[in-house]
Amino acid sequence: MSNGRHNNNNSNGLAPASTRPSTSHRRGTTVAQKVGGLPSRFHRPVLYVTLFVGLSFVFFYQMNLGPVIWPYQCPDRGFIEAIARRASADRFVVLALVDAAFADMAINLYEAHLRPNRLDNFLFVGAGRRACSILWNASLPCHHYAEDEDAEIASVYLSRDFVRKMNIRTDMILDALNAGFTVLHTDLDVAMFRNPLPDIKDVLLEADLAALWDSVAFNAGFVAVRPTPFGIQVYELMKKITSRYRKIDDQRAMNMAVSRMRRAYERVGFRAATLDRNRYLCGYDYFERDRRWFPVDLGGGGCENCSVVHNNWIVSKEAKIYRFKEHLMWMRDEGGYYSNSTRRYLTYSNPVPHLSSTVPPRVTVDPPRTPSPPLGGWEELELHSLRTALAFGHLLRRVVILPRFHCPVDGGGGSSRAIEECPLNSLLNISAFDAAFAGAYRENSFLRHPLVPPSTVASRSRVFRIQPDIDEDSSSPTPPSVEVLRTASGNNVTADDVIGWFDDVTAKILVFDSLLVSLVTFGDEEETKNFEERTRTAFRRSDYRQMK
Repeated sequence: MSNGRHNNNNSNGLAPASTRPSTSHRRGTTVAQKVGGLPSRFHRPVLYVTLFVGLSFVFFYQMNLGPVIWPYQCPDRGFIEAIARRASADRFVVLALVDAAFADMAINLYEAHLRPNRLDNFLFVGAGRRACSILWNASLPCHHYAEDEDAEIASVYLSRDFVRKMNIRTDMILDALNAGFTVLHTDLDVAMFRNPLPDIKDVLLEADLAALWDSVAFNAGFVAVRPTPFGIQVYELMKKITSRYRKIDDQRAMNMAVSRMRRAYERVGFRAATLDRNRYLCGYDYFERDRRWFPVDLGGGGCENCSVVHNNWIVSKEAKIYRFKEHLMWMRDEGGYYSNSTRRYLTYSNPVPHLSSTVPPRVTVDPPRTPSPPLGGWEELELHSLRTALAFGHLLRRVVILPRFHCPVDGGGGSSRAIEECPLNSLLNISAFDAAFAGAYRENSFLRHPLVPPSTVASRSRVFRIQPDIDEDSSSPTPPSVEVLRTASGNNVTADDVIGWFDDVTAKILVFDSLLVSLVTFGDEEETKNFEERTRTAFRRSDYRQMK
């Protein structure tokens, strides 16, 4: 059968069809020739079907024998050059994505964790040019990688802008892998007790990917990946997943990709490893599961073998920074937060409620100094004391050092009620509290921080107690070291009382044994009203993870 293309064979220098060798005897036989017996209108469809079947065979063959590497798009050359300048001789680099809203946390990562552990092969990757400008001013390496419309906003976990920013990390890591670099990706809210690289490099000798375990899944915020075909394929799959499902963040995508890769390739060599769960811990495991509400000494019964802690499982940037500070994991001294030698402070304690219970580890039950109300009422009383302390601080121009609060122990229901010391984020929403009182308070462990001047720590007043004048027969004995000041009007304290008693105290730290005072009134009614409104909005109840 002939068609229009065959009518002029002689004019094209070809022999007539009847004189050419049979196609069955020629090498390189084409699909079109094999189907030459079909009408010409079927040639192209048959060709497409044959090609599809052939490609499908190749794809499924590779699915069984090795990873499919999708076409690589060349990344920004400047980014790869920046990585090359920071990477170690064995092409290992630590990458951390940063936007302007979290630049202070990036600086803390360097000052508190990278620099002390001599971890030099790192590069901050900017989602927004201003983030890099801030880091450049701090003499830190940063490459402007991408822009984001919400780079100035401290995104909240699983919000739309949070998911979008997190998925930038997939591209960032994929670019580095395709350029042949081994990547340790770390979030900014990570604390390092020692250099983790020797451990990680040992694990990667037999794995394509190694991640911190996030209590229930792999953690995309602290993960090391080798530039193997399998390692690259994990991030290619992550990119495909997050491109198709916009609400999925990189951590969920990574766990989905690893699960698929294990099903397809584990028997031919793919391995995703978990870093030692006793040494690399997520926020839930380190803080909540092991009930570490306050700083502990490494090697002193705290966490002798810990290498890395991810400060996650808590919502909001403000709460993360507060917990970092409370656990002495924050070294950013902006504005002399720690080192100011002229700033004055006040501190006080919360009496311990008297509760009969079986006490678990690190839970304290002591006799009270005052009659103990019901447990819920005691929490309210402690918050009232905090309000009093903030009022005193406002009147005396002193910064309040928070006390330890008291919270019920989970599972201590019924008649067996136990309490334990707990931090402020167990009671109040830190974002709301900071909106009203940022700068007016310090965390409970503040005076233990190495940047606080010794002269400040040593300058303490004698201990004061404010006691109602009607409380002559108080059942709470007063130690000789405590000076008792009695109110003139019941249990209320006025601004004049506070200033008259304490304004001339020269010690850097004004010390109270407690502040169980009913009410502080300012000299001006409008000032009293404004302060009450300020505390009303600041004292928003929450839970330890700040989910409320």
